[in-house]
Amino acid sequence: MNHQHMKKSSLAEKAYIASKLIRIRPVIAWSVTSFVLVLSAGIRDGLSPDYTLALLSLLMVAIMQGLSSHAINDIADEKVDRSADMKGTGRHKLLVAGEITKRGMSTIFVISLIVSLIICAYIYSVRGIIILAVMSAGVFFIYSYNFKPLKLNYRPFAEFTTVFPVIISMSLCFSYSIFGGISNSIIYVAVVNAFMNMSWYHFSRLQDIKPDMINRKVTSLVWVYENFGRRMENVF
Repeated sequence: MNHQHMKKSSLAEKAYIASKLIRIRPVIAWSVTSFVLVLSAGIRDGLSPDYTLALLSLLMVAIMQGLSSHAINDIADEKVDRSADMKGTGRHKLLVAGEITKRGMSTIFVISLIVSLIICAYIYSVRGIIILAVMSAGVFFIYSYNFKPLKLNYRPFAEFTTVFPVIISMSLCFSYSIFGGISNSIIYVAVVNAFMNMSWYHFSRLQDIKPDMINRKVTSLVWVYENFGRRMENVF
């Protein structure tokens, strides 16, 4: 009896730690905002929503971003995160805090990706091949953002090479899942939302510019400073 209670407590604790991996502001800015805009724009244009598929698509995308993507990103960025001011910027990274191991983080990635793929398979059975295409794009960007040969997270202009296409892919996923098609308004709000998130992403990099420079993570901000900022310092 005691052994069963301890096992349940351990599983509950692991689930709680995994839930802390979900960074709510990015998930709202990317997944939830894209979902609400696409749903609203489609209804405005007279499209008929399937609310069951709508909720499933939101769950699928939120799991991919909040768990799969964040888990891989925390593994890839561990060195940078350890030299960043986490407390001063109000952030909490599980690897840095020692609450989880890389193996545990990898397990979260695998399980969450499998869950997303199961949901994707069901939506595909209803909506067709376009869902597999946008899901494949999502997996591609998770990998290419964090790992070689592209490792876009460590290159300048990730706003254009990752953020913009990811938001567009999310919007397409929601549109075809919810409505089985797309409309002009959905395209408009997807593009505007992508540009808004590019700005937000760019602004969020400011807090890590020093550790990024130390660890040769050449974000757009680091690239601009190294190519133009130092020249301006010499002028003034």
